[in-house]
Amino acid sequence: MSPHHVTVSKRHLAGSGRAEILSAATREFADRGYSGATTAGIARLAGVTQPLVHHHFGSKQGLWNAVLEALFQEFYDVLGQAMREVEGPTGSPACRACCGPM
Repeated sequence: MSPHHVTVSKRHLAGSGRAEILSAATREFADRGYSGATTAGIARLAGVTQPLVHHHFGSKQGLWNAVLEALFQEFYDVLGQAMREVEGPTGSPACRACCGPM
């Protein structure tokens, strides 16, 4: 993971609409692609206002980046768990060389 990785706390997500926006954006980007998705459509799907989308993410690009970050974080979490199950808590030298400590 890059040093610029930002972890979003679940407490920060709770009640702010942010989690709903991320979920809606993930679906909308998957269904319509980046070009076809709009922040207005994502806001409607999330049940929030468009200004709230911009408050949390700044722009459609910021929202896209947050969706990708969340998806990759989920992937890394699943990959790390699978590696620990196969290789044990310290992993093999090859796994550590490729992916770093999990």
